[in-house]
Amino acid sequence: MEKPHVSTVFSEGGGGLPATTGEFAVGVESLRVVDRGRADVLGDKGFRELMVDVRYPGRWARGERVRQFSGAEAGAFGELAGAGRYGVAEGEFAWGETLTHGYRGVPVRDGCWPVVVFSPGLGDSRGWNAGVVDDLVSQGFVVVAVDHPYDSAGVEFPGGRVERSVLFGAGASPGAVRVALAARVADLGFVVGQLPHIAGRYRMDLRRVAVLGHGAGGAAAMQVAARESRVRAAVNLDGGLTAAADGESGELLEVARTGLGKPFLLVGSGRWKASWRAVMRCSAGAHSALTAPNAVHSSFTDAESLLRGDPYGLVGWNRTVVADFLRRALR
Repeated sequence: MEKPHVSTVFSEGGGGLPATTGEFAVGVESLRVVDRGRADVLGDKGFRELMVDVRYPGRWARGERVRQFSGAEAGAFGELAGAGRYGVAEGEFAWGETLTHGYRGVPVRDGCWPVVVFSPGLGDSRGWNAGVVDDLVSQGFVVVAVDHPYDSAGVEFPGGRVERSVLFGAGASPGAVRVALAARVADLGFVVGQLPHIAGRYRMDLRRVAVLGHGAGGAAAMQVAARESRVRAAVNLDGGLTAAADGESGELLEVARTGLGKPFLLVGSGRWKASWRAVMRCSAGAHSALTAPNAVHSSFTDAESLLRGDPYGLVGWNRTVVADFLRRALR
């Protein structure tokens, strides 16, 4: 893996993350949700629990600024994902210091907002795509960002308990990755099913729901869009559509074999993936596939701005293509 240049430039307005481009402030509430009807295979428990951030258009931008990671999450992310995936040595980057553009306790702005359910890449955490997520909120979307325990590097629950990923090092076996991907699909389906319980609180328009993900999260988003009638569109940021860590080897996922009958967007780095060609061949839904210039897989995360300094303007490019597609698909 090529080690990224670690930028030491931090914007005054966002703790290193580029300013949002929309007119709305970003409110944040973190929720623990529990699926008692499903066992957690990765965590070896009889139920599955998740942490999600509901990020919504707020009335004002003041109060407690939300950090990208809690202190405990930052430690796990730096040790596991930072060192193992992004090539950042211990002490080279202060993972717990980045501020997002979200504020806690902000009243929800009046409106009827389309909803995007977001899933991060394999081993990544829900806060690691705050750049694109907060920008979507500033443009008038509610985004529900999901952490996948025992997959995400570290997930902190109320009371301070932290569940760390089992997918790094020796734990990243092909079997474990398949289990993790299946859990992600079930997690996203469960969250979509829970939206009616919180729709009024955040002024969600449940007639306009999409799923968005990076890497394994993008693959899961495509699977969920194929299975869930309540989901109208999907965005996949550089996720291969197979049940393998590289996203390309192994058997095609169901959606790549049967296609998707609703709008979807594929955004990738480098040449189109074979699994993308497969899904496009058999899909009836309107779709596009774009290649981000000068991108690598992690360019679709906050690594592009925080670790590389965004030398090619990819942060703005990614934000624009995702927001434009979602506006058209959910209008």
